[in-house]
Amino acid sequence: MWFAMVAPRIYLGAKARVWLAVVYTIALQALSLLPDPSVAPSSNAGLRAVESTVFLTPVGLRDLMHVPLFLILGLLWCSAFSPGIRKRFVVPAAVALLLAAVNEGSQLLVPSRTASLGDLAFNAFGVALGVGVSWALGLSGRGPVASSA
Repeated sequence: MWFAMVAPRIYLGAKARVWLAVVYTIALQALSLLPDPSVAPSSNAGLRAVESTVFLTPVGLRDLMHVPLFLILGLLWCSAFSPGIRKRFVVPAAVALLLAAVNEGSQLLVPSRTASLGDLAFNAFGVALGVGVSWALGLSGRGPVASSA
């Protein structure tokens, strides 16, 4: 498959792939729990810069940002699981979708943030694209599929 020839040839061990998925999930969760700086400004200068960048982004674009962020989440969780159709796609898709739902629901705990079904739909669409890209590229828990000559 030509996709496998152009896919990055980065081979990580099984534990490293799981840790990468976990660390990305935590970072994504932290990003989504930032309060609106106009309501609760941070005392940390670096955090204030991130908050203002996120919250100065137009709302429509901010909604669309869910897709690539959760596409990466789907890709990482697919790469964290062993090969095999159930372990490779069904389980990571379910895990990533659950994380997307938890991510959206946890925003109810932050003043100035809201959970929305629209955002959840963007999250789910991103996860589905990530799983689809993972399948199309032939990525597995062992790395890209070797191309046949």
